[in-house]
Amino acid sequence: MVAIRYACRRRPCGRCCLANAIVGLFAFNFGNFFATMSTLVFQQPSLYGIGASLNGMAAVLAGLFAGALPPDAHGANGGLSCMALGGALTWIALAPTPLFYLIGMPFFGFPLSLTAQWPNRWSRSSPPARWWGG
Repeated sequence: MVAIRYACRRRPCGRCCLANAIVGLFAFNFGNFFATMSTLVFQQPSLYGIGASLNGMAAVLAGLFAGALPPDAHGANGGLSCMALGGALTWIALAPTPLFYLIGMPFFGFPLSLTAQWPNRWSRSSPPARWWGG
């Protein structure tokens, strides 16, 4: 708890903590949304397991991909990943068949992982000297 209070009092760190908390709250609801959609809309509860596997696979690949990228100095990649995340969620929500639902899952996992990593990548790109006491 002390570490969270310390980070939140520092302006740049506090913003990153807030961004991660918001993404975390959204991520909590995504699981409920996907389970409800596969069970109630498509009447196939097994779709949730298959879709979550595809989603997780894409998120791991996105993590490996993001590790190879240079730090994001201007934030454009974060904005693009947020837009891709919204587009993928819209695709899944409007999926007319289970196949379209499953096709959209990797396209959701990839930008979700990049969006969650963006504050850390942005802060590493040009950390202010005052963060380190300089």
